[in-house]
Amino acid sequence: MFNTDSTVTLQNPIFKRRRLFNKLMLALALSALAFGLFWLFWIIYTLIVKGGGALSLSLLTQPTPPPGGVGGLMNAIVGSVLMAVDCYWLVYLRGLCRAGRALLSVGRGVRTGHSCYPRCCALH
Repeated sequence: MFNTDSTVTLQNPIFKRRRLFNKLMLALALSALAFGLFWLFWIIYTLIVKGGGALSLSLLTQPTPPPGGVGGLMNAIVGSVLMAVDCYWLVYLRGLCRAGRALLSVGRGVRTGHSCYPRCCALH
């Protein structure tokens, strides 16, 4: 594949500089990863140690109480799930619309392109 006249050798100064830069950036990325994981695991550890005793089925199934009352986090959990599902469907419909437009532009006169576009043209 490479002959002896190749410029990609271990003695090439450009190759050495790029390899050094690659090692430096890799070390920087790994140190950023370690820094972020340290704080993540510290937060998780603190949550488990200080809040583990309060974790129960009633915390997940009871509605949120007024201030000072006893209750759970059901409203927050259901709201988060509903927002995630709504966002998923909006992105799905937008992607379907983009696919329909692509079929219209690529396959002029193709039946599938025209059947996909009119249902979601308001989302483009």
